[in-house]
Amino acid sequence: MKKALSVLCALCGLLCFAGCAGNIEIERELIVEAVGVDKTGDGILLTVQALNAQTHAGGNQDTGENGVTAVFSARGKTVSEAAAALTLTTGKQPVFSQNRIILLGNSALRDGDVIPLLDMFLRSYQLRSDSYLAAAPSAEEIVRVRADSGSIPAVRLQQIIETGAKAAACVPVRLYEFYNMYEDGTVGSMPVFHLNADRQPELSGEAVFRRGVRVGFLDAEESRILSLLTEKAHDGAITAEFENRLYSFRILSAKPRLRRSGTILTVRCLCDTAEIIGAGGVGAAQAQPAAEAAEKMLREKALALLEKLRGYGAFRPGLAPGDPSDVAFEIRLKR
Repeated sequence: MKKALSVLCALCGLLCFAGCAGNIEIERELIVEAVGVDKTGDGILLTVQALNAQTHAGGNQDTGENGVTAVFSARGKTVSEAAAALTLTTGKQPVFSQNRIILLGNSALRDGDVIPLLDMFLRSYQLRSDSYLAAAPSAEEIVRVRADSGSIPAVRLQQIIETGAKAAACVPVRLYEFYNMYEDGTVGSMPVFHLNADRQPELSGEAVFRRGVRVGFLDAEESRILSLLTEKAHDGAITAEFENRLYSFRILSAKPRLRRSGTILTVRCLCDTAEIIGAGGVGAAQAQPAAEAAEKMLREKALALLEKLRGYGAFRPGLAPGDPSDVAFEIRLKR
């Protein structure tokens, strides 16, 4: 009996010791929420937004106004070297298992293939392969943006992308999706952030890539059409001017279908005839010609976008290498 009690006490002691050891280990880790990669004259500038453990650390640190996160940066010849430099300057090991987004600055995009910059993240067993990818004039600036008190800035970036996808404002891409498109040789894209007048991040379009090299840029309107063509949109609106009135068609769904002749795109929309700008309200008979004008506009923009993508030499998965043989609007008039 005494021997059994001794063994039990020893086991309890080991469990307690393991728990304490785990706490010490957590204090030595940087729980990364967002990553920014920029190129400088001497290599890579790596900027990470991490959960604030409320401990003092060396390196270039910005705890921000909300106190929830802290931002650290380090330099190296490669992304891996910069990550190792973070450990040396902060005394903590970066942990990417909670990372939400990887941002690539223009300086990192202009020098060719971006896959080597993503290599460390692609090979890391601990990194979330569903982290979003995005571009920005300066990745460091976006990562350092401060959020409201009590919120995590990286979560805000994630929400902007996910909301933008539903509202046909962008076509989101995750790390593993981008790499798959790289391997397939198809055109990929990633949302582009910029800072508005209030120094807050917002979407401005899509950067287009082929084989990991940036080959072009789509503005906000082109990104909306791309979202429709790739069946990502479930909300948002299409506006069209007709007879000095501005009509807004709320997107309900977009369904592209592949045919040998090209892509047939059907967009189901809802038009509230009581909320037409420039009139106190119009009837269904007046709204239908506006719907036809919107359909014509959408078809022309889809054709122009596909022609632009054709110039890049390939298409995203889901787009046929030909013109859309039809762009159909299914209009439901709300009365």
